[in-house]
Amino acid sequence: MKRYDHITTVASKAAKRLWFLKKLKRARVSQTDLVFFFQAVIRPILEYACPVWYTSITGQQSKQLESIQRLACQIILKDMNIGLRLHCPRIA
Repeated sequence: MKRYDHITTVASKAAKRLWFLKKLKRARVSQTDLVFFFQAVIRPILEYACPVWYTSITGQQSKQLESIQRLACQIILKDMNIGLRLHCPRIA
């Protein structure tokens, strides 16, 4: 397996868990619990074996991983005022 295959696999697995994050949001789970879900379920997938591959990923692969984190942030903070969202600390 090549390094770029690993990043694609990681991104795919994390994106699948975003679906469940959306379901939790629709079920009106608290924002704190949504952040906890992200930190406990999605973030470890994104960071798996990071020390091995982080120095050799391309810009596109980096954007791919960042887009998943951005989507999670949008799901969790969707109802929040845009001004508050900008001043909110990173969820990651």
